Amino acid sequence: MKLSIRQKLFLGIVPLCLIVYALVVFFQTRGATRTAIENVKVLLRETTSKYAAECDVVLTRAAQATETAADVMTVAPQTETDEINALFRRILEANTDAVGFGLGFEPNKRTPGVRLFDPYVYRDNEKKDEIGANPIGEFDYFVRDWYADVKKTGRALWTEPYVGSVGNTSTMCTYSVPFFHHPSEGPSELLGVVAIDVSLDNLRGILARFHGNRIALRLVSVKGTIIADSDPALEMKETLSSLAEKSKNPSLIEITKQMMSGNQGTVSYQPDSGQERIWLAYAPLPRTGWKLIASLPESQVLTPIYRQAYQSIALFFIGLFLIVGIISIVSFRITAPLKRLTTFAGKLAKGDFDATIDGEVGSDEIGDLARTFETMTAELKRNVKRLIDEESARKVVEKELQFARRIQASLLPRIFPPFPEMKEFNLHAMNEPATFMAGDFFDFFFIDQTTLVVVLADVSGKGVPAAMFMAVSRTAIRNYTVPGRSVEEIIESVNRTLASDNVDMMFVTCFYGQYDIRTGRLTYVNAGHNPPYIMRQTGGFETLGATGTFLGPFPDLPFSAKEVVLAPGDLLVTFTDGVTEAYDKTPDDLYGETRLETLLEKIRDEPVEDICDIVFEDAIEFSHGERHDDITLLVLRRNI
Repeated sequence: MKLSIRQKLFLGIVPLCLIVYALVVFFQTRGATRTAIENVKVLLRETTSKYAAECDVVLTRAAQATETAADVMTVAPQTETDEINALFRRILEANTDAVGFGLGFEPNKRTPGVRLFDPYVYRDNEKKDEIGANPIGEFDYFVRDWYADVKKTGRALWTEPYVGSVGNTSTMCTYSVPFFHHPSEGPSELLGVVAIDVSLDNLRGILARFHGNRIALRLVSVKGTIIADSDPALEMKETLSSLAEKSKNPSLIEITKQMMSGNQGTVSYQPDSGQERIWLAYAPLPRTGWKLIASLPESQVLTPIYRQAYQSIALFFIGLFLIVGIISIVSFRITAPLKRLTTFAGKLAKGDFDATIDGEVGSDEIGDLARTFETMTAELKRNVKRLIDEESARKVVEKELQFARRIQASLLPRIFPPFPEMKEFNLHAMNEPATFMAGDFFDFFFIDQTTLVVVLADVSGKGVPAAMFMAVSRTAIRNYTVPGRSVEEIIESVNRTLASDNVDMMFVTCFYGQYDIRTGRLTYVNAGHNPPYIMRQTGGFETLGATGTFLGPFPDLPFSAKEVVLAPGDLLVTFTDGVTEAYDKTPDDLYGETRLETLLEKIRDEPVEDICDIVFEDAIEFSHGERHDDITLLVLRRNI
């Protein structure tokens, strides 16, 4: 579907703005949410710690008074009853949070024959400033938790909350401290227990002073009994465990166990699917081991953040509406002159070089473009004529180069297999130029009935100059190769001929060998050429390294010859650097000798013509079909 510039502007700007702003709002909201939740955790921890400490002060004051009274009774257990009551009254007057104070002696420990001795003073329910005393020995206190548990453990304890029955019927709890007789010999013996009753209404009053309208506080006992809560209907009637079980929420049940066993922490849970998450913080009251729990719905914190995000989104869409309007105006101002330019370009495309632009195009960049178009039209007229002339000339040159290539190819042997009557060996060669003309060449011919000459050479450079130097090199090699002359003499004569008047210092690398088809003896000179391979039938290979430098620049260089014998089945593989220097992506990533050697090991038993084709195709495949240099191969195999 074809899109106009205006549509492209809309599709390019509007979605991008939406994406960018959505990401900004998302990350801002996520960051604000994380910060808010962290702040909630801090607030809840501080709230629970603060009010737990304040409640603990009340309980600690009562506990210290009780411990002091226990110390007194340890020192003077036979204190008169009136003095005990007077002491307890003073303690009760000093501790406004306490509603009762008393003690209970072990049977017969206070007075022989007197089983019960339990002085107790209390604060009147209606007249808080009046303190009364119960008759001594009127109820069996040995079975009470405040006495029995302390006697069993031998240490001070806080009881679970309960409703008072003597003198004060408010909800309270009791702190009990044992006192002992410590004889000079033998173990200590329990004399009795001092206890103070503390009204939980006072603790509830402390929590009621917390005016936070978002955070709810809950005080629970060691066993989880709800002592104080924002919902009074739960007080002394439910426990944390019972509420968790009623909710049937596995997360809340697990969190309840965690709160009752842990010292302090912050957790969250989701009551039910789709409902908002609740954050909880809990801290212990050190004196009693009770827990103060603060809870806060997550929406109380996140609602302002979401409200701000919604406002930001609303403002964005207002801004986006303005952007759309601006785009419409700007795109119209841009596309109107562009349409005139399009009409003008259409006329040019049809060959109307005399066309002009209709109307005004302004003095901005589009106007500059229009004037450039007009200038381009004039230049186009001239260039069209020049291109027609150049194309004609190029076709003439290409035709001449193709003709020259045919002439060059005619200089190389073209009939394969070249000597079908010869059973002693098989020979195949190929030459593929990188351009129209090649600088590589191969040659082979007999100088007598048993001596075969093989030549593979690579002229420096490419194109016509390399092709001409190649023709001269081939002719010189053929002219100087005559019976009776040594291989060294032939190559030295060729070198002197090529060096004569070689002002451009062109050169050629050459492998020249004379092969005796009867004995398999190969006498060769390697004039700076890539070392050919002798692939042995028995396995492995040898390289025929350089025996002299390249031919052409220097006339008086000496060359030496070497000999090697090919056994039946052995293979001579000669090649130019167009094979090993083929490259993949960069000139540093070469085909290389290692890859060629590995390939030759695999295909050494193939026919010689197939070996040439496989090596050529592998090099071309490695360079992705590109020929960066001429590729020439000559392969000879001794049969018998």
